[in-house]
Amino acid sequence: MKESLCASAALIFAAAMATPILAQPQDIAGWGKIKWGMTIDEAKALYPDLHPIQETRGTGQALIFNDFELDPSQAANITFYTEKTIGITDILLTFTKVGGRAGGMDIESLPGSLPARTRRGIFDDMKKLLLEKYGAPKSNENRMEGAFERTTMLWVFPSTLIELQLSQSVRFAQLGRLSISYRSVGKNPL
Repeated sequence: MKESLCASAALIFAAAMATPILAQPQDIAGWGKIKWGMTIDEAKALYPDLHPIQETRGTGQALIFNDFELDPSQAANITFYTEKTIGITDILLTFTKVGGRAGGMDIESLPGSLPARTRRGIFDDMKKLLLEKYGAPKSNENRMEGAFERTTMLWVFPSTLIELQLSQSVRFAQLGRLSISYRSVGKNPL
């Protein structure tokens, strides 16, 4: 009887250790409060205290939130793109500041090699959050394109592609870009 209890306890412990703490989602239907297919007006209504810029882009519209606070220590510029009859299809987060809205500094204005290190630090933070939330990416690529080093990670879901990208000049620390894009893929993922 004692051996049976020990064996049962060992099996329960092993099962608990094999179960992930947070289950990754099977699909993503947008970003945050924004869902694929929403109109610009529906997106604006979700953030009534913010004052986005609305622009015509190609056959659709763009709704731009500058200095959107992701949390008290990090802000990003966020753009929602729509197609005429489809609604929101793409969401782009670009990181141009270090720190939150209050007291944040433009990355490009930092001295010396700080812009490149700052972008890398934010990239590593975002990468960690995305890995925790979505699990391992489908691809993780590092390559040189001219004078720029590019790191791209891609997560693929039935309705959404998520791409984390860091592009950094190897010659000039001020030249670079850090972004996360969420794209609706409808019923045809990669």
